[in-house]
Amino acid sequence: MYEAKKLQSFYNTELDEEEKFIPEGVVDTLKKIQKTRKEMQIKFKNGQSMDVDPKTAGMLMDVHKQLNSANARKFQQSLERGQDHFMKMVDFAGSVA
Repeated sequence: MYEAKKLQSFYNTELDEEEKFIPEGVVDTLKKIQKTRKEMQIKFKNGQSMDVDPKTAGMLMDVHKQLNSANARKFQQSLERGQDHFMKMVDFAGSVA
């Protein structure tokens, strides 16, 4: 009974405008591109955006899965910084694959 009231109060709380919008990360978008096999636009933290095809998304995700947690975090941060860093990670993934 207590848990139900607690959950109800949690879901009924008002959220600030900033809390309502949670931007999707580049890796999440890459996973979605890989799953749907459709080209999508990704948005970077610096405001830039670009279209990514499923082949590129798959290649990046394959490399991301092979990295240890520390390097995977660095890889993800580089992907999210901007178009230039994203393309460097694409080149890296292409050289490793």
